[in-house]
Amino acid sequence: RIHPPPQTPSSEPISPRHMIASLAKVLGAKRTPEQVVNALRDAISVSEREETEKAKDAVTKEILALKALLFGASTPNSSSVDLAATAASSSALVTLARDGDLLLLLTSHLRAMHFQTRRDAALIFNNLLRREVPPPGGPHGGGEEEWSGGGGSPKGGGEVDMAADTELLTALVEGYETNEIALHCGEMLRECIKSEG
Repeated sequence: RIHPPPQTPSSEPISPRHMIASLAKVLGAKRTPEQVVNALRDAISVSEREETEKAKDAVTKEILALKALLFGASTPNSSSVDLAATAASSSALVTLARDGDLLLLLTSHLRAMHFQTRRDAALIFNNLLRREVPPPGGPHGGGEEEWSGGGGSPKGGGEVDMAADTELLTALVEGYETNEIALHCGEMLRECIKSEG
């Protein structure tokens, strides 16, 4: 009796559809933006040490989780609770971009990512630059849920200050000189110039 050979895991990168399905399972655990950023930091660290497809796939998973937190799942069946959760998550990510190292994390480690993941990282970076940081307690002290995030800078809020972050700008300029990430760094540099204009 002949048995079929055992199935071996493929060495090819995970497809985007499979990654999104995996992401849905991960997001079911309702990780906070801080947890996702910390997981991204860990995944990038591993990817830079090991430089394997599996390590890059782990970075992709966390970038997709950031993207889902920032943009949410815009489906026709999205409830107001889903939309409120997305707004709270995106506000937390903007605050992490302003106060933490999220933007530097996205720009300094582009080589540790697949090409499509770099595109997603640039999209997240550019979107975070365009968003205003909600002030603590909202514009009238009533909490973030009252702040719409639209038009004009709310009192006590503000955007990410790119001119003050020379380390980030240096990483982008140096990245622009490397062929494999030049496209993405150039896109991010243009957004930096727009945000300061």
